[in-house]
Parts: sequence; C-alpha cells; structure tokens
Amino acid sequence: MELTTEDVSSKEESTVDAQKFPDVRLINGVPINLNYRFEPGHQDDGVTAEIPLAQLNQLTEEGFEWLVPGLYAEKLQALIKGLPKNLRKQFVPVPNYVEACIDGMEYSSGRLLEKLAGFLNKLTGSNLRASDFELEKLPPHLSMSFCILRDKSNVLAVSKDFNALKRQYAEKAGAQFQTALSDALSSTGSKKWQFDEIPEQQTIQHQGQELKGFPALVDEKTSVGLRLMDSAEEAQKTHKDGLIRLFRLKFAKELKKLSRQSAITTSQAFSYQHLNPHPHCQRSVGEDIFDDLAHQLIASYFADQDIRTEKKFDQAVQKNDVSLYAKGYELSETISSLLAQHQRVMEALNKWRNEKALYTDISQQLSCLCFEGFIRHVPADQLEFYTRYLKAILIRLEKAAGQLEKDAVKAKQAQFFEKKFWQFIASTDTAPEDDSFRWLLEEFRISLFAQQIKTRQPISEKRLEKAWAARFN
Repeated sequence: MELTTEDVSSKEESTVDAQKFPDVRLINGVPINLNYRFEPGHQDDGVTAEIPLAQLNQLTEEGFEWLVPGLYAEKLQALIKGLPKNLRKQFVPVPNYVEACIDGMEYSSGRLLEKLAGFLNKLTGSNLRASDFELEKLPPHLSMSFCILRDKSNVLAVSKDFNALKRQYAEKAGAQFQTALSDALSSTGSKKWQFDEIPEQQTIQHQGQELKGFPALVDEKTSVGLRLMDSAEEAQKTHKDGLIRLFRLKFAKELKKLSRQSAITTSQAFSYQHLNPHPHCQRSVGEDIFDDLAHQLIASYFADQDIRTEKKFDQAVQKNDVSLYAKGYELSETISSLLAQHQRVMEALNKWRNEKALYTDISQQLSCLCFEGFIRHVPADQLEFYTRYLKAILIRLEKAAGQLEKDAVKAKQAQFFEKKFWQFIASTDTAPEDDSFRWLLEEFRISLFAQQIKTRQPISEKRLEKAWAARFN
C-alpha cells in the first residue's frame, strides 16, 4: 500500500509533516520529486527519488544518502547499531549518540558516512572510519530507491544503486540533455569575446520537465564555442579550458614567438613526446611540448578567474603588465632544467634494473611526476619544485648500494600513503595536481631518502596520517 498520513504521522496528527517527509528535495540544486511507500518486504519500501534521465548527470549520490528528515534519526541509529561489536560498544547508549549527532551535524552536508564517523570520533576520541559502517545491514527502507524517467511517465530503470544507474545511463542522459538544447544558449567559431554575459546556469523546458543547464566556453582548438553542459562540475572544467583558449587566441603573437624561441631543446621536446600516460588517471594531452607550455603559461595567469563578461576579460588582459613572452621564457627555462634532471635520473636508474624493488618503486614515482602531458596539468609554481624531487631520487640511488633492505623499509612507508591517495583519485574525478596532499607525498619521500634537501614544511608519518584524516572530517 502507498504511504498514508497515518503511516508517517502520530495518531494525534491529521496531516503528513511536509518538513519531515517532503514531496521534493533539492539535490545539487536540482528539484527531485519523492514518492513514499510503507510496505515491508516490497522492493519499493521507503523513499523513491524520481529522476528525469536528462538530469541524471547533474546529480551525485551524496545528497541522497541522508534520505529525508523523517527517517534521518532511524538511519543514524541503524548505522551505529550495525557497527562491529568491538566498535559499537564505544557508542552506548545508541539513542544518546543519535541525538547528539542530530544536534551537532548539519543535515545533508557532504558524505553521510564520513560526516558521521568524523562527528563520533570528535565525541569519543575513537578512530572510526566511514568504511566501518555496514550499509548492507540497513533495512531496505533506510536506503533511497531511484526511478529513472525517460519522460514524465515512462520508467526507464529502478534501482537502489545510484552509481550503477549513472554508469549505465550517463551517455543516454547526456544525449537526451543535448536534444533539449535547440533553443538554448549556444554558439561556435569565436576567435574573440563576442558573447553577452554568460550566466552560471540556465533553465530550459523539455517534454514537460524543467532542466537546468550550465553554460560554458568550449575549447575548439582554433576557436571557442559556447555550450550548455549537463553538470556544474563538467561546465567548470570546460569553461576553464575555453577561457585558456580565448586568451591564447588573444596573445597568439607572443605565444608563436615562444614556440620558436624558448629554452627547451629539440631533444627535450622529442623525449617529452614519448613519456608514458599517467598510471592512475586519464589526463588530456596537447599537440606537443610547446602547446602544453602555452596552455600552462596562460593557465598560470588567467585560469584562476571565473570570467563571464567581456569587461572582465578585457580587464584581465590589461592587467598583464609584464611581457607574456618574458614570463613564458622563464617557464621554459624551468621546464628545460627539470627535463634535463629527469634525463639524468633515468640514466642513473637504468643501472639498477636488476634490483626489482628499487627500480619499480622509483619508476612508479617518476611515472606520476613526469607523465604524458604533465606540463599542461601541473601548476607552473609546482613545476619549480620538480628539480628537488628529482635530485632526491639521485641522492637515494647514490646511497642505495649496501643498504637495500633499509631502502625497502622506507619505500614501504611512502607506498602506504601513496596507495591510499591514488585509490582515492581513481574513485573520483579529482585532478591530483590540484590536491595539496599529492605534493606532501613528494616531500615525505625527500624526508625519507634525501634528508640533506630540506622539506618545504615539517613532514612525518604522523603528520601525513593527520592530514589524510582531516580530508574526511
């Protein structure tokens, strides 16, 4: 039977509490209709979110994890009671801790399990992790169900696994979103700013559904377009690349000179083209080292601004009161130096091919530092520190003879944190180069293998553990 007033209200109440059991919840800024059913044992028992296919890519799982306010306390209690006994005994009596969580945690802010673990740790000093909660033990009605709608009444799929639905239907969702754009904001082939103010979002109507689109400049290599994207995250990345291209078109004369007159040698340009792809994530690649140099140079000057008007674009251009070519040449000198150092490291490392553990560990480190297209992605101010990282490897190789066992112990210390980090990166759409923890890992290796090179900040296993834990609290 469908959920009735009596099912969700006390006997004294005559109407459903709309705040506890809302008909609509805002998820990632998108209004999502909710249906309720009270029928233990039925596959639809609990709350079902109705998601139009065209809006699927705009949503993430985290907003749905909190269910609705009317079931929030029950879900928290079930999660705590479902902990393994050795952990659960720290949170007795459970109702008291549930009440403290409701009072102290901001509802629907972040990932539920991470927030819950972090809050309970603060209360008790425990070391609870999000992975300690056993979701499979939850009663079915305490996990959201999802109904994907092809149109207002045509059901495409139903499941409790949001991420599985998104993997299966993301491409179709994007295609349907694009079919709704016939009258929406779009243009192509622009070589200079010729747009009105670009809004951060735009609402469109499609088959009786209200869809939210996110306008972004699009890099077309020799020009720039304007297009609606179906997710804010994708729009942000696309708009940044579009802005970089527009600035590159504006400074085409200076960048052409840089490609012909830089500190980068022909052999370095050739070796750069033969670097291997990043081992843990897909990274875009430019035409050659000079394309990536131009991209990074412009990004270092302009890409930190979310420019959406011609006035702000012109202001950003005028603010560049230093010769772009001169700054570009300085960056090319940094790149030339690090590539020369990389070549020295590779030559030294090749002598250790027979020491598999050492050779493999350093090869892995290098593949995450100097991967195909890395100049395009690693911020210019971070590239300046590459010679330190590479020098530390040379020092490690010089010291390795006669103390391989000691070296292996240190390598395992570094690998422990690196494995966690790269697994996290692989499970998200995060750019590792923009993550400060990524560079803490390199500083930690310096502290382990080349203490004579001073680290940029105090670093140790304990500091890394604390920094890692802070990410999820």
